Amino acid sequence: MSDTDKIDIKKVKLQLAHNLLKFPDDVDKAIIMTLGGPDIKAMTWIKENWLDSESFNNLKMKLLNKHGEEYFLPSKADVAREIYTESSKSMHLDDKIKGYELYCKLMGMIKKEAKVSVNVGDTNNNKIMLLKDHGSDEEWRKKIRDNQKKLMENRESPNDGS
Repeated sequence: MSDTDKIDIKKVKLQLAHNLLKFPDDVDKAIIMTLGGPDIKAMTWIKENWLDSESFNNLKMKLLNKHGEEYFLPSKADVAREIYTESSKSMHLDDKIKGYELYCKLMGMIKKEAKVSVNVGDTNNNKIMLLKDHGSDEEWRKKIRDNQKKLMENRESPNDGS
């Protein structure tokens, strides 16, 4: 095996580790993407020799530590492309419409409606009575007497405008 073959194998391993982190639930898809197409013998050999090896798992961990988990998640464009593709394939009109609607929302073609909630039953029923402070009882009585006296004087001398 030459140095060139070793470098290619390292590149293949690195690409496979990357694809497996991107598609952890679909080993076959990750291998096919790495190889550029389905090759049953190569897929079987990789599954038997690389996937469970400690060095390969260490390589995946290095990639995770270097880039973080979010790096391997699909982008907005990837998700939109998949939704659009699957919607296009659907034979049922309702499924197509739902898929296209989801695609349009994801791509910002449909404005999200603001959720305004008006709850009429949520009113404040605290009953408050405001009281004016008229001072002490003695001050209050004096004010009442003075007011009563004024009223009596006004009643006795009505203003008839002449």
